[in-house]
Amino acid sequence: MAQAQGVMLLALTDGPLSPLAPMAAIAFEVQDAELSGFRSLVAQMCLSQALVFGVAAALQAARSGAGATSAAAASPPGAPGCAGST
Repeated sequence: MAQAQGVMLLALTDGPLSPLAPMAAIAFEVQDAELSGFRSLVAQMCLSQALVFGVAAALQAARSGAGATSAAAASPPGAPGCAGST
């Protein structure tokens, strides 16, 4: 549906055989750890947060007329995340 409307899809999958991967313009393949029989989704959550902060920073920069954003701008101080958060 989304492709028919010209929407670019981004997939976050756990393997290359995911049915989402062929439909996506970009596919991130993230392997999760298994701890005592439970799947840890830490890697997927970190990637998701990084993508959201990156898009938010790009939208903010576009609104303010600024050019490219730096990595520091993509994750403001104190923002929840995987690296550099307080």
